[in-house]
Amino acid sequence: MPIQLSKAITLVWFYGETVCKIVNYIQGVAVAASVFTLTAMSVDRWLSIAPEPRLRPPGRRQALMLLALLWVAALVIFIPLLVVASVRKESVPVISKTYNNISIETRDVHFCTEDWPSQESRKQFGTLSFTLVYAIPGEF
Repeated sequence: MPIQLSKAITLVWFYGETVCKIVNYIQGVAVAASVFTLTAMSVDRWLSIAPEPRLRPPGRRQALMLLALLWVAALVIFIPLLVVASVRKESVPVISKTYNNISIETRDVHFCTEDWPSQESRKQFGTLSFTLVYAIPGEF
């Protein structure tokens, strides 16, 4: 969270390529795991009050297996972010002021971005992740 806060405030990336990849990946995984866990809890509560007697909530062992499966799914879904997240260097104009003078100079600034091979692959990942992480769990 502190890294994302500094990125939100400055828009500049100070933490290197590896941290860029890890932060984006972990952020996606955390969101997906949270959504999946809340969905599983909703289904569990529904099973607890279901009128059908043969439907019952999973036992402790089954619940732990389900949670492990949900985390693995979240980890797998966002693997593409590990590949496409990268640090890009760009030259930006900076206005500097001295005692009598104002000047514009350029400085190299680093940004953590997603560098997709094509716009189509970006759309496909967005559609897939939206469907798996929001649309399908939203049905429950």
